[in-house]
Amino acid sequence: MDSVSKVDPCINDNKVEDDDFHNSEERRLNFYSVLAIFVAVFGGILFGLDIGTASITSMNYFREAMGIPIQVSGHPDSSAVVKQISMFPIVFHITTLCGAPFAGRISDRYGRKPVILIAATLFCIGAFWQVLAGLVDRSFGWTSILLGRVVGGFGNGFILTIMPVYASELAPTKYRGMTITAFQFFITIGIFLMTLINYGLDKVSWGWRLGFGVQAIPCIFVMLMTSLFLPESPRYLVQRNRDEDAVLALHRLAKGSPNEEVVAKNELLRIQEEVMNTKMAGNGSWAELFQGSNFASLLCGASVAFSQQVTGINWFMNYATQLFSALGFAPFTFDLLLKMVNMLSTIVAICIVERIGRKSMIVHGTIAVILVYVVMFVVIEGTGVDITVSTPDSLERTVQTFFVAMIFVYQIIFAVTWGPIGFIIPAESFPTRVRGKGMSVAIVANMVGNIGFGDFGYQNLNAVSSMSITLIVVIVANVLFVFTTAVFLVPETKGVVLEDIPIVFGYCRGGDSLGCQ
Repeated sequence: MDSVSKVDPCINDNKVEDDDFHNSEERRLNFYSVLAIFVAVFGGILFGLDIGTASITSMNYFREAMGIPIQVSGHPDSSAVVKQISMFPIVFHITTLCGAPFAGRISDRYGRKPVILIAATLFCIGAFWQVLAGLVDRSFGWTSILLGRVVGGFGNGFILTIMPVYASELAPTKYRGMTITAFQFFITIGIFLMTLINYGLDKVSWGWRLGFGVQAIPCIFVMLMTSLFLPESPRYLVQRNRDEDAVLALHRLAKGSPNEEVVAKNELLRIQEEVMNTKMAGNGSWAELFQGSNFASLLCGASVAFSQQVTGINWFMNYATQLFSALGFAPFTFDLLLKMVNMLSTIVAICIVERIGRKSMIVHGTIAVILVYVVMFVVIEGTGVDITVSTPDSLERTVQTFFVAMIFVYQIIFAVTWGPIGFIIPAESFPTRVRGKGMSVAIVANMVGNIGFGDFGYQNLNAVSSMSITLIVVIVANVLFVFTTAVFLVPETKGVVLEDIPIVFGYCRGGDSLGCQ
């Protein structure tokens, strides 16, 4: 036994003694735990609402107020307009990138709840700032919009860093994937609701202001619920040597479960063991992220977060109205349909994520996404049609319709696979002591990909070249980054308790989580 233990770090001499709590029955959901998890995943709606505000940049009244040329149906925006409008998401995502590391540090030192409160407050201030843009000085309107997005972006960095982490720490293991997928589901709800609001207010002169203002409503709800009802994460409490508070939180979360006293005690023992092991390994510093299995977790989490954006999702999320308008379709109607498909498809992900597993979902999703882009390219090149130029030609209209249909196919694939998995894997990959910091690095990677590929790269490349060239770049990027990440960097973590995740990222027996039990 001793000789084997020396060569296999996955084998623990205390395994027999530990089996009573590593394999014990988990707590079940009760009203309090469901409420806490709901508030955590509901935070996703804030990010979703902001993504939905991208369609505001196509509203005629908004463009008039900001001095931006109105887009003519069937014609793309000029490259100058594309560059100006691209600043709308870019500024938000740059400040999200800047806010994420602060959120990680604060959450590891002061807890998850303070970060949630700061996030909702900043997001609310940013929303009202944009509502008031141009009222005092119209010439300052566009600058005021961007400044509001700076403030909201910092809040978003806090939201994306801590909300999935907090939800994963509160959820029982068998519901963890579904819980974080629900966070993505609320993002899609926010996107759809904002698109619906903009669709209904497109012809109202002040409609775009109301669109920005709506974002404050869920912010206030999150602030109130967090202050009054939410528990601090038991894992954070144990990390800060507040075991008595952790016991109280676990008992509230486990209330109503069979043998709730034993269930809460065993979960506390698992957390204490994991925290003790990580304390022995380091002091929870930033440097610790680059050591041992933590680096494997970091490489996986950051690569998955980055690759989620390389797939091209925010090319369609941010610029769908411009794309549909350039193709000669009703921009707000088709954008609304796209966001609805995105929302409904995410429900499928909630149902299958704990059955199929994380790795299988993104491997098959990646292959399907690449095939969609290849088919788009083959059809455009094979027919020789310039899909952004409107003529009475029936072949051109057929190809344009086909291209729009493939955008919807892509959206379904993404919503079922990369949409939720892009948050699940980073949120559950890191040990407790560096979970906040690790997630913040993953969000930074996500925003770098968002800016490089979603906000600027694909759309601006399409503006100065052709759709065929853009599709070639998209395909190559997906093969190089997305496929490589899905196949080679992601172990399966379905059904693994958070405290055993570091073992999985030791890639014991090929990274098979079952082999590490």
